[in-house]
Amino acid sequence: MKFRFRFFISAIIITSISLSTAIAGEPDSIEQLIPPDSLAYISISNLGDIYTEVAESPQFEEFMNIEGMAQEMEEPSQGITMLSMMLGMSLEDIMKVLGKHIGISVIGISDNMPVAGLVIDTRADKESAEYAVNQIIGMAMSSGEAKHEDKEYRDMPYKMLQMENLQVNYAFTDNFIIAGTGGGFKKIMDMYKDGGISIKDNENYQFMGKKVSLSSNLSVFANLEAAAPMLQMMAGMSLSGEDEESQIKNMMAQQLISSSKALGISLGLSDQNIEFYLHVDVEEPNPITDMIFAPHTSIRGTELLPVPQGVLASVHLGNPARMLDGMIEMMRFLEADQEDIEEIEKIIAEIELEIGMDLKEDFLSALTGEFTMLAVAPEDLMFDPDNKFKTIMQMNKSRHLTIIGIEDREKISKAVEKLMELTETESIPIEEENYKGITIHTKVFPLKNQLPGLAMMPSYCFKDDVFISSYDAEYVRMAIDMMEHAKTSDLPDELEESRMLCYIDIGGMAEIISESGMIEMIEEIPQEFVDDIMDKVIDFGSVAMSFSLSPEGIGMDLLSTSDNTWVAKIMDSALVMVYVKAYTEKQEEMSEEKPEEWEE
Repeated sequence: MKFRFRFFISAIIITSISLSTAIAGEPDSIEQLIPPDSLAYISISNLGDIYTEVAESPQFEEFMNIEGMAQEMEEPSQGITMLSMMLGMSLEDIMKVLGKHIGISVIGISDNMPVAGLVIDTRADKESAEYAVNQIIGMAMSSGEAKHEDKEYRDMPYKMLQMENLQVNYAFTDNFIIAGTGGGFKKIMDMYKDGGISIKDNENYQFMGKKVSLSSNLSVFANLEAAAPMLQMMAGMSLSGEDEESQIKNMMAQQLISSSKALGISLGLSDQNIEFYLHVDVEEPNPITDMIFAPHTSIRGTELLPVPQGVLASVHLGNPARMLDGMIEMMRFLEADQEDIEEIEKIIAEIELEIGMDLKEDFLSALTGEFTMLAVAPEDLMFDPDNKFKTIMQMNKSRHLTIIGIEDREKISKAVEKLMELTETESIPIEEENYKGITIHTKVFPLKNQLPGLAMMPSYCFKDDVFISSYDAEYVRMAIDMMEHAKTSDLPDELEESRMLCYIDIGGMAEIISESGMIEMIEEIPQEFVDDIMDKVIDFGSVAMSFSLSPEGIGMDLLSTSDNTWVAKIMDSALVMVYVKAYTEKQEEMSEEKPEEWEE
């Protein structure tokens, strides 16, 4: 019996020691070391994988083969080679051991110096990471640019590195390298020693984690609520002035800052998505926030995605009639000059008198606030290389779709008829087509007063709660087909909830332009330059940007709809800039030589 009791007590003691060791032991993640009151936190993950992707990419090989680039990169390459030789590690190895996860905390400012901390996760290869850091610091000291001193804080040995006016403290722990400036080091070391509340417990950080991927390759969290006093002071200084415009800008900036709680940005370099979110909490509603965060419905324009060879821009402004009232209310809130307010009201009254309609009741109230424009470059465009003018006219030929959200079809029809009477424009119906139960109208509008001898010939229809119009009935039918077959579940959540959207098929548009031969017609541009640029732009694919409003904030997503990662896109963009720079320099050289030719 005594044996069993002793065994039971021993088990409890051992379990307790194990649990206490686990609780007080090494933190599992960098976030556990970041103070909860940090003004900003930057997280960088898997730099080694990004470096490998860059180094092995065809873009990097092409970059290094550009004429003159090897010479420009000679000095940096020598420095990297020397560092690799001294460390006995390749640049890829350094990136892998130091770049698994890096966290940067901006805690504040003291004596005009940043109070900041840096934490590096060394669990990929602790010994190599410590060796690399020590060697790099040793190189800095041997050059005479830094001084080194051993210190101790809370029984933890650390080193102080003095470089001119900057003092950096750093220490090696079991799983992390901790560094900091201006008190940032000690603050993070206290977190390491004591544990407790960290940035993971900050409400703003938790909220932002639900909106953007804070575990992506690059993520930024800004605690705007904590930084508000400093931001308000900076805004007041930059927007100070006695004139009315400066005062209005300052008031709007102060309103936005006081209601902003947090900001988050996420970039997946190996993915196809960039996320942005601003968390806003309006305690005292006002005309500015009322207008920005008014309830919006989803836009129908998203149902046209993906659009081949197209550019799509769509916006949902909210209730248009309410926005007209909101504009006047906002001016009063911002204490605008009463004469300016009266002038706007006078202009609105004159417009209503001239058109014989109540602008809000008879027209704006009939709209939902959605406006979508879609430009399509058709694949069957015919180009005539012998006739430049004809080719340009073909490229400018209007192939577009306009979609307007309709709340009241009868009101809109009456308003359009009234406006047609005022412009003295007679429409001539030439065709009515029944397409899948929807009547597509095509009419001729002679432009007698504006452009004699010319006319517009649009096709349009009403489908559900939208008005669809184009100068080509084929595109009206295309929109009807796409909207009928579109399923809400097929759209990414970011786009389904969008209030504003822009979709650009950069590659498709570039391919159309390239095949047209238009650029080759410009004799001053070398053919090899055209080929290099157009190939890169065509490979860029397409990009969709959504912008959403909600009672709790503003979100933006930049989605790549091609297979290329953002690493490849960024490198392609860099190559385009290099080519453009090389072409510009060549043009400058040619222009300097021309005066001598002209003299001859």
